Amino acid sequence: ATALAKYQTAEQANVATRAAIEIIGGNAYTYDYCTPRLLRDAQVLTVWEGPANIQALELLRLLGNRYPGFEAFEARTGAVLAAAPAALGKIAAAVGRALELCREAVAFLRGDPVEAVRHARKLLDLMADSLAAALLLEEATIGHAAGDRRKALVARLFIEQRLEPPTRRGILPDQDWAQRHFEALVGYEPVPIDQTERQSATA
Repeated sequence: ATALAKYQTAEQANVATRAAIEIIGGNAYTYDYCTPRLLRDAQVLTVWEGPANIQALELLRLLGNRYPGFEAFEARTGAVLAAAPAALGKIAAAVGRALELCREAVAFLRGDPVEAVRHARKLLDLMADSLAAALLLEEATIGHAAGDRRKALVARLFIEQRLEPPTRRGILPDQDWAQRHFEALVGYEPVPIDQTERQSATA
């Protein structure tokens, strides 16, 4: 998980700080604002914590026969899936599919060291997204028990963007659902579970 977390946080920090500069505009590019420093500090993560390719090689080392790296990953994700309520079944199913993809990829790469090195970065990306989705599902399960579906919406949004991108890029109404909850998502406000969801959860 350390290699996955270093990779994921470093990559997303670069995306977020670059977006901050774009949102503010030209002034954000000057040193009158803190944004250039934030971007520079984010970029150093990929150097100080090890670039993505180094983390990918570290992942391969931990997935080798000497270490039970994937078994730990599989057990952690499996425990999250087992605890998920029926109301979060679609999110859990997506996490389950991602876990199965990870299983197939690891089995293939364990058997072919040459291919393992060539595909290490892709595997790092897949496993990082899969673990992140599983942890979001875990948080969604806790939120659901408290009657709040905000974290379930965050998990769904992450899965649609990172694991199962919509083919029409979120343009149609049924794929643009996150905008209806935008204020709650960015403002960390609770999103109550409606009656329909409560009935499906107890069915």
